[in-house]
Amino acid sequence: LLIARCREFQGRFREAVGEYSACLAVWPDESEIYLNRGLANYQARDYSEASLDFAEARRLNPALTTSLVWKALCHQALGENQKAIEELDRALEESCPETRIYFIRARNRDAIGDRVGAERDRKEGLAREPTDELSFVNRGFYLLGTDPEKARADFRAALDLNPRSEVALKNLAHVEGE
Repeated sequence: LLIARCREFQGRFREAVGEYSACLAVWPDESEIYLNRGLANYQARDYSEASLDFAEARRLNPALTTSLVWKALCHQALGENQKAIEELDRALEESCPETRIYFIRARNRDAIGDRVGAERDRKEGLAREPTDELSFVNRGFYLLGTDPEKARADFRAALDLNPRSEVALKNLAHVEGE
């Protein structure tokens, strides 16, 4: 398991998938390992396999609502925007606390031509206070064009939650560079 995590940190996602698969041979009922393998598959751009892993993580642990968000991102990457929206709707119905859901759903609604729904989701996402790293990053990204100071604060808040957040660091560097 530690080797798999190290491979991920090195950006060697396909190798991490193999290491997680070895872990699952020993611990086949561990939802977190399926979730982590799904994340490695997602980073390796193997969205179909990632989606299967997220579904299995969710089957093993129905409280793992973040797997619905990641599964939606897989559908989005595959151009299956309506399926992505359905997964995000389910996550919201189950009270998933990630506010990034609104921004992700807005992108998918834009892709299917639902401009009104997309704008409503963006407004809702901006109105809610994030509680997790990726939600702070998503809200910060949407604030970049209109309020760089608030965007900077969101990227810093993401870094407070995870000082190694590469996406928060890159976005903060972008804001600082501007």
